[in-house]
Amino acid sequence: MALDPRTESSIGSQQRSHQLRAPITNGDFEDYWNFHAAREHQRLDPGPDQRNYSLTA
Repeated sequence: MALDPRTESSIGSQQRSHQLRAPITNGDFEDYWNFHAAREHQRLDPGPDQRNYSLTA
């Protein structure tokens, strides 16, 4: 049985909201946000050694 796409979107939105609410409620939001920001920075700016890698197929 397949779910209606609107229902799936609503469920996903509720899960994301719950995942964000948990660190706020238990007082870990600052640690969570620092980790999230560091990972995002790492993803967007891989660092100076990136030029040492060569692309292969």
